[in-house]
Amino acid sequence: MSAFKSAFAAARKSGKKVFSFEGKRYTTKLATSTPKTAPTPTPKPSQAAPAVKKPRPLAAAPKPAEAMAGVSKQGLASRVAQGVAVGQAAVDSKKRRDAAQAANPNPKATIQKMMDDMGKKTIGAKARSGLKIAVK
Repeated sequence: MSAFKSAFAAARKSGKKVFSFEGKRYTTKLATSTPKTAPTPTPKPSQAAPAVKKPRPLAAAPKPAEAMAGVSKQGLASRVAQGVAVGQAAVDSKKRRDAAQAANPNPKATIQKMMDDMGKKTIGAKARSGLKIAVK
């Protein structure tokens, strides 16, 4: 028998509830002497009673003056003027787009021509020395 088992048996035989072994404290309870309780099964959701939620109290509605505290007071004339400015910007944008389309009816061909021309031109200091650089 091991030294611990001998010390445990001696402490239990003498009726001690706690004993020391190699500087540590141990109880004399046996693992089998404490009955294990079987876990209770949880009810299935269909068997469980429905949980009743308590309604949360409603927050007090702010007074009209408090609700509008952060909103700037804008008159009807200034709101109309702002709307007109937004509309005018949209009209100007459409006019610029239409003018660009009229000036360049085939944008894909123009881009291809620019790409082709880039391969034939000289660039920067190399151009002054007469060397050509091919751009791919």
